[in-house]
Amino acid sequence: MEYTLASRKVKVVIDSDYGVYDYETRFDICDLDGNILDDAQGHGYKSAQGAHRAAAYKFKGGAKKAAKGRAFWQRNKDLAKRMEDWMLINFKTPPSDEDIVNFAKECGVDHFDVKLMKYLKF
Repeated sequence: MEYTLASRKVKVVIDSDYGVYDYETRFDICDLDGNILDDAQGHGYKSAQGAHRAAAYKFKGGAKKAAKGRAFWQRNKDLAKRMEDWMLINFKTPPSDEDIVNFAKECGVDHFDVKLMKYLKF
């Protein structure tokens, strides 16, 4: 999906008793016609980078990837528990990607994708 960012100024209250205000730039995600697709629940994104990150998650498959990752760990609860324990044991010296793949293979999961680790909650 094609999108663009629109910037706007937002008035921020510093001290309302003394009438001290400041202005910040916020970003909204818009379609190519200028219609707002996402404005962070009306607040706007604080940075253009944050807005691009949100757009990639929402419009370029990030949500589907996250759902697939969570579903993998739901289907493989035994592996998740063993992986959590192993990662906690190796907390001070985190294992390499190759070590993680080899551990998953020892647990019976061939062709483990290391990117799934970011969806493991431990």
